[in-house]
Amino acid sequence: MILWTDKFHTRRLEGIINTDNHKNNYMLQYIVGLKGLLTIIILILHIIICFYPATYYGIDGQIAECGYRYNWELFVGRTPLLFFYNGSFAVYIFFIVSGFLLTKSIYKSQKVLYDLKKLILRIEFFCITIFLSILFSYAVIFWGFNHNYEVGYLIGNGALYGYLYPKDAGSFLSIFKDLFDVFRGWSIYNVPLWFMSCEIVGTLYTYCFCIIRKKTKTKAIFALMILVSLVTSIVFRKQYIICFLAGILFNEFGKINEKKESRLISNSVFKNVFILFLIFLGILFGGYPIIKSNDRLFYECFPNIPYEYYYVMGSICIFYAIMYSYIIQKLLNNKILGKIGEISYYVYLFHFPVYMSLGMYLFLNLNENLKIQYDIAAFISGFISILFSLCIALLFNSTLGQIIKKQTLLRKAIKLDKV
Repeated sequence: MILWTDKFHTRRLEGIINTDNHKNNYMLQYIVGLKGLLTIIILILHIIICFYPATYYGIDGQIAECGYRYNWELFVGRTPLLFFYNGSFAVYIFFIVSGFLLTKSIYKSQKVLYDLKKLILRIEFFCITIFLSILFSYAVIFWGFNHNYEVGYLIGNGALYGYLYPKDAGSFLSIFKDLFDVFRGWSIYNVPLWFMSCEIVGTLYTYCFCIIRKKTKTKAIFALMILVSLVTSIVFRKQYIICFLAGILFNEFGKINEKKESRLISNSVFKNVFILFLIFLGILFGGYPIIKSNDRLFYECFPNIPYEYYYVMGSICIFYAIMYSYIIQKLLNNKILGKIGEISYYVYLFHFPVYMSLGMYLFLNLNENLKIQYDIAAFISGFISILFSLCIALLFNSTLGQIIKKQTLLRKAIKLDKV
């Protein structure tokens, strides 16, 4: 019988599913801080999409009836300023982080069967938490807490809000269909869950790559694996796989010293200039518009290729600069970003239903009933929604999330020890 107080197994298996709590490791501290910063960017983007959608979609982009209030919305979305709130770009950096951390975890183990069991645990954890996220979102709609349509028609973006969140809950069985759809890259009840299909595919890819790499260490096979990965990601338009590959390669060639007292970059002027150049490229590529338009303003001279390729290149540049810049690491290594980074997964799962319910309700009352100016009402409702999303994620992480995690780990602990 496995007891909940079996601390040996819990500590031994800690990090199999979630690597947020490695607080004693300097490198993972600033990586977690990076996750916190990326989470904030995603939260801000989804607020902006709600109230200033043209800054992201444009008027002739993915949503046919995407209106705008100010001319600057169309301008900002076609300049590198988009980088600073581009949650889609932040997701690509997340993919590199996932590949990097998974690779470190896989390379530490010695047995293939142990790696496979870790993979099963991770996928199982994803399935449980995704289902709870969809259930939460379904409950919001079922009990009539969603006010997205009312706000949508109030500000003239009805089609956009219908696209983002459904009006009717449908049957309870729709939850299970939506869970299946998440694995195909779409969700009716929680649109941001498209990210999870990429995360799951990337996880499977990373495990397969690293297991083969551990068994066959010849350079020729390693080079062939990289080539096949690149060709496959391009042919099937799964560009995010390149980010997971980049995370693997950072482990292979980075030679990162994890000791806090050792700087990851020398004082060479050339190297510092090179890092600044990479940051510049990251901002340039990360600000590339997703707008499907011939009028790309600042990016008119750029090759008109899918934006995903620019995001892949930009995310690699940014991550490289972070890994070799002591100054950036110090900025990321703070308690606030670290705490948000620890709960980033749960924030991502639950923030959007909060936006479409509490956020829209607050905006309706502030703007329509109290006659508060549009921008102020949008800021207040958005800020409160972000805080409430963080609180829900923190609560989930400290209670139910930990129960799911420990139960899954301890249930497999004895079997893993026998591997």
